[in-house]
Amino acid sequence: MGSSIFHPEASRLTRIAAKGREGYSQSLFQVGGNVGSAMGPLIVVFILSMRGREDFAYCLILSAISIYCVSRISHWAKKASPLHQAMQKASNIRNPFSKRKTIIIIAGLLLLMSSKFIYVESLRSYFNFYLIEKFDLSISQSQLVLFLFLILISTAAGTITGGHFSDRIGHRRMIWISILGASPFALMLPHAGLQGCIVLSMIAGFILASAFPTMVVYAQKLLPRKIGLVSGLFFGFAFGIAGISSTLVGYLADIYGLERIFDYWAYTPLLGFIALFLPDAEKTKTNIEIQPSH
Repeated sequence: MGSSIFHPEASRLTRIAAKGREGYSQSLFQVGGNVGSAMGPLIVVFILSMRGREDFAYCLILSAISIYCVSRISHWAKKASPLHQAMQKASNIRNPFSKRKTIIIIAGLLLLMSSKFIYVESLRSYFNFYLIEKFDLSISQSQLVLFLFLILISTAAGTITGGHFSDRIGHRRMIWISILGASPFALMLPHAGLQGCIVLSMIAGFILASAFPTMVVYAQKLLPRKIGLVSGLFFGFAFGIAGISSTLVGYLADIYGLERIFDYWAYTPLLGFIALFLPDAEKTKTNIEIQPSH
């Protein structure tokens, strides 16, 4: 429940603070979650297996720092949110498309998100088992590779890069690149050796990681007066489809084998062709700068 409350509101405040750099701001916000998720494999290796469960209590230090940061941001939000709403009403911002067309576009974006998260979550949840099974790596080695995939190249760097370039070349174009661009590398991955497999996974993950913040900002432009609603929809759908796809991969892997499933799963980024039909929502200027007192 806490996560469900935090993400839409944090995404809304991120847009208020963006000042014309919505893509970069949204990606910077999401990198925090990416880094936390990526630290999981290392925590398992270096804390749980080497020291014990008791040392997990040190993670409470990060929780305390986070609570302090949120309390400071809340004071700023208390002043920024009413001012933002008042300026929206005064500027008479309208949706760029009709209700029917907006629903169709959002449905297409959710399908694109499905193609991204189905593939990424299969790597996130089962890539280490795939490496162990196919290349006979140790658990520690496979976890280290998973960490490299999740943070150093893929999610953190990819997310920041995608957000930065989406502000420059347009969010629609960035969605094309981030989904379709990963397809060749994903298709080659199951047929590569160990080194090639690691490199290809990093490249595919890097490109795919740039998609999510760009999609969220694009959807926010479709409904500029319902930023919280749109953010909640996309974050909730992302978390949901990630959990469902991870369970589905595990179920099918038990039946057909993990290597075979990875061969089939490599085709999911091809759904990115849907991005070619997205209309241009960049023409409507919806950003409003907020500069409340500190």
